[in-house]
Amino acid sequence: MFVIQNNTEAQRYEFFEAGSRIGFVQYEMHEKQMWVLYTEMRRKFKSAARANRAMGFILEDARRSRIEVVPFCPAFRVFMCQNPVNPALVPEEWHERVDGAINGEQDEPDRAVLKYIRFTGSPWRKSSAAQAAALAS
Repeated sequence: MFVIQNNTEAQRYEFFEAGSRIGFVQYEMHEKQMWVLYTEMRRKFKSAARANRAMGFILEDARRSRIEVVPFCPAFRVFMCQNPVNPALVPEEWHERVDGAINGEQDEPDRAVLKYIRFTGSPWRKSSAAQAAALAS
C-alpha cells in the first residue's frame, strides 16, 4: 500500500510502500508559503502514478491548510502545469510560470513529471549478499 506522510520536522512529504520509505518531496516553510524544492524517489519504485498521487496529495494538504505553494521543483511545476490548480495556492508572481506549458511536455504528461525527479539507487546494483556470493565462486 502506498502511504504519504508529512514529516514536518524534516520538512518533507515522505512516501512509503510495504513499510519502506521510497521517496519524498523536500520543502521549506516561509510564513504561509511552502517552497517545494525537489522530489526524490528510489529508482525501483519509479512510477508516474506514484509521483502524481503524491503531488496531488501535497497540493490538497496545502489547500486544506491555506498555504501558498511555490514550486521550485521542476517536477512539481510540470505537475501543476498539467493539472488544474486552485490559483489561490500559487503566489501571484508565480502564476505565469505555473500556468505556462513547458516545451514538449504536453504530449506525454506522465513521463514529463518523471524527467525531473531525482532517482536514487542503480537499477544494475546487486545486493551485498549477491556480490559476496559472486566473489566467492
